[in-house]
This record gives sequence, C-alpha cells and structure tokens, in this order.
Amino acid sequence: MAEVATSGTSSATYDQLLVVIDPVARRADGESVRIARDVLRAGAAGAKVCLPDGPEEFARALARRGSRRPVVVG
Repeated sequence: MAEVATSGTSSATYDQLLVVIDPVARRADGESVRIARDVLRAGAAGAKVCLPDGPEEFARALARRGSRRPVVVG
C-alpha cells in the first residue's frame, strides 16, 4: 500500500482527510481520480492519500485513520 502525506495550503474547508483511492478506479479512469484527489487535497487542511492494493489494506487504513475523515474515490 502506498501512502502519501500531504497538507493543503489553501484555507481549510474540510477537516483532516484520509483519501482512499480504489486501484480499479485508477486503472479505469485515472484522469478523473487524479482530478478528484487534487480537489480534495486543495480544499483540506491536511490530507493523507492512501492507495491500497486490496480489501485488507483498505480495512487497515480505515482502522488507522485516527480522527481523519475518510473519503473513498472510486
């Protein structure tokens, strides 16, 4: 699983986010996924992007999210 920690620099519209991106969606429509990711990162006070390889990693990322609001793309 790849995780990328990022912080938004614009005014905070959202809380801290955990953006989980479905690998099938990345392969099927990567451009739309990239746009959604960029919009979420730009509007968040801080966003952590997670690219799980399967359901187990997805569940682990959600379990470890802490106070981050989960957003699933895909």
